[in-house]
Amino acid sequence: MDDIQDNSLSWERIAQFHLMEVVALWEGRLTSNHLQKCIFYWP
Repeated sequence: MDDIQDNSLSWERIAQFHLMEVVALWEGRLTSNHLQKCIFYWP
């Protein structure tokens, strides 16, 4: 049988990507500090 891979993203990961997109659009840039806050800090 073929292995079935679930390629869907969790809602947390989708929210992190959305936050990065909003920051990039708002400030016009995305720094490593923004990435650390978006990805590694999740309350």
